[in-house]
Amino acid sequence: MSRDALLEGAAALAFVTAPRCCTANPGNGRTCLYIHRLWPTLRMMGLAMSAELHRDFFMRALGAEFLRREGASRVLVSGASDHALPAIVFDAARAVGRSVSVTVVDRCDTPLAVNRWFASRENANLDTVQSDILAYEDSGGFDVICTHSFLSFFTAEQRDALAAKWMRLLRPGGAAITVNRLRLDGARSTGFSAEDGARYAAEVQRRASGMQHRMPAAAEEIARLATEQAAMPGGAQAIRSEQEFRAIFERAGYDFDEFICQPLPAPAQTEIWGLGIPSDAPYVQIIARKPATPR
Repeated sequence: MSRDALLEGAAALAFVTAPRCCTANPGNGRTCLYIHRLWPTLRMMGLAMSAELHRDFFMRALGAEFLRREGASRVLVSGASDHALPAIVFDAARAVGRSVSVTVVDRCDTPLAVNRWFASRENANLDTVQSDILAYEDSGGFDVICTHSFLSFFTAEQRDALAAKWMRLLRPGGAAITVNRLRLDGARSTGFSAEDGARYAAEVQRRASGMQHRMPAAAEEIARLATEQAAMPGGAQAIRSEQEFRAIFERAGYDFDEFICQPLPAPAQTEIWGLGIPSDAPYVQIIARKPATPR
C-alpha cells in the first residue's frame, strides 16, 4: 500500500479503536484518548509532529546502524502514536538490503492495534507489547532503540530511569536514536493556551472540511474532539535546553555518535503552539551508543 493509503487506513482504525482501548494513566489521571484517536487524522492534515517529519534523519541513522551488523537486526520502538516510526525502520532496512524485526512497546493498545494492522498490510516482521516501558523486560537485547518525541512524556526523574532502561535493553555497541523538541522559553508545560486551543480547533475543522473524503468522521465531529483535546491539561513536560537533554544520556553512560539541534527541515505549517503541533522550535536529534565493553 502507498503511504497515503496506509495513513488513511490507520486514521479510520484509530478513530474506532481508541474509545475502547485508551484509558487514564494511573500516574496522573490523564487519558490518551484524544491524541491516539486523532493522531493519524491530524497527520493527514499536517497538524501532527510525526516521525515522518524527521524521516531523512532516521533513514540515514538507521541505515548506518543496519550496515554495522551482519544478519537481522532487532529494533525496539519505545512508545508510538501510530505506525510512522516502524514504517521508517522497515524502509531504512530495505534501502540497505537488510532484514529487521521490530518490537513496538506502548502502554496503550490503540497505537499497537494500528501497528498490527500496518504489519498485516505490509507483511512486516513486527511484534507489539502492551507495557509501560519502565516495566518492560527483554532478555535478547536490541541492536537499536528508536523513539520520537517521547522523553517529554516523563518527569525529570523518570527520564533518567528511561535512559537507564534503554541502556539495559541494548546489546553492547547498540544505539538509541531519537528526536525530541526543546522548549527554550522556560515553560514547563506543553499544553494549549486557551487562545491556541480555539485557533487549533478552527484550523482542524477548516482542513478536515477540505479533505472530508479522507476523514474518518465529519469535519465537525473531528473539530469537536480537537476542542476537547486542546482543553486537556498539558500532558508533557518540556525539555528546555540542549544541556538538559544531553545530561540525561550522559548520566546513563552513553557515548554520542551524533548530537544535532536544529529546527524542522521544512517550516512549520501553523503558528499554533500546543502539544503535538509542528513548530519552528529546535529539535534535538541524537545517536547515543551503549559502550561495546563495560566501563
